[in-house]
Amino acid sequence: MKAIKEALWGSAHRNALALQVHPAAAGREFLPQLDRNRPQLLHFSGHGDLDGLCFVGETGDMEVQANTLVVEALRLSPGLRLAVFVSCHSETLARAAIQHVDAAIGMKREVADADAPIFSAALYQALSQGRHLQDAFDMAIWALNTDGGDADIPVLVTRQGVDPVSVAFQQRLSALM
Repeated sequence: MKAIKEALWGSAHRNALALQVHPAAAGREFLPQLDRNRPQLLHFSGHGDLDGLCFVGETGDMEVQANTLVVEALRLSPGLRLAVFVSCHSETLARAAIQHVDAAIGMKREVADADAPIFSAALYQALSQGRHLQDAFDMAIWALNTDGGDADIPVLVTRQGVDPVSVAFQQRLSALM
C-alpha cells in the first residue's frame, strides 16, 4: 500500500482517489467492508491460490476464501466497477468476477512480491490522472518491463460488451484496499 500511496501523493490529481485501507482483513469481514464502503474499485493484495484468496482466520492463521464466495460478495456490491486481485493464481477469479463488475485484473501464476507494488502503483497513478483502464493497465505493464519484472503475469479481463477504453473514473474514485 505504501507504493500506491506514494504514487498517488505525487499525482496532480491525488484527491481524485479516496482510499479505504483494511490490512490483514478476516474473510468474514470482506463483504461487510464492501457493503460499508461501497467502493467503485476493489484492490486485493495478498496471498491466493487457484481455489481463492487468503485472509486472516480467527486464530491468526491464513484461511482461503473460496472464489465462489468472493464472486458472490462482488455480486452483492452495487457500484463496484473494477476488481483488482494482485495475488498468485487469481486469473480464474478475475474471469469469474466479470459476471458482476465491468472489469477485473488477475495474475496468471505466482507474482513476485517485488512486482506487486510496481504494478499497483503505476496502475493507480494512471487511473488517478484520468486515464482509461486500458491505458492504465498498459502503463502498469510498462512499469514492470522497465523494472525487470514479469510483465506477462497480469491479465485484464472485461465483461462482454465492455471496452476497457470506456472504463474510466472521471469523478472522485472510491477504493477499498
